[in-house]
Amino acid sequence: MNALSTFINTAIILCVGAELFLLLRGNVSADQLLVTSVVSGLLVIVSLKLVKQALAQVYGLTETQKTSLKNELDIMEVVNSHIQLKTSLQQYLAGTSNKPAYAGLLGHDDQCPLCKWLQESTFASDSEGIRKLRNHHMHFHSAVDAFFKAYDANDRNTAQKLLREEVNFASHHVVRSLTELNQVLA
Repeated sequence: MNALSTFINTAIILCVGAELFLLLRGNVSADQLLVTSVVSGLLVIVSLKLVKQALAQVYGLTETQKTSLKNELDIMEVVNSHIQLKTSLQQYLAGTSNKPAYAGLLGHDDQCPLCKWLQESTFASDSEGIRKLRNHHMHFHSAVDAFFKAYDANDRNTAQKLLREEVNFASHHVVRSLTELNQVLA
């Protein structure tokens, strides 16, 4: 699949390059432009389908599981809540906001909708993608917990480093995994 994907992406780049070359030459006919645009558009569609198939294999969810997951978890709400948490930590460290009220609850898995879902889901452990999401999410919450411990110990340099490196890294991976999962469900 990687070789096919690489080939298709190279073909897209060549088609777009041909379009640009023809446009820069200035003597492009409408038919030439239409043909290269159609070919590159079709290749983009094929490439997106391949990505979706690859993600579906990683998550390995049946149609029943997909329907169940859509009913159990609002993925975009979970993404937004984790982004808001990261933003509130940045504001707290900068001194522009108070300590988030939920800061003491972050170590408790039962307070986060995603944690609850990952623990209660009957099919979450069957999927490589869900296992990766679980690991990234655990890393995120432990990094946030470490941030608060450093901050509360008046070690602002460590708190800043944890936020910049660990929290941001884990947050990025959680959001990316949730975005992929959302694509699989679409």
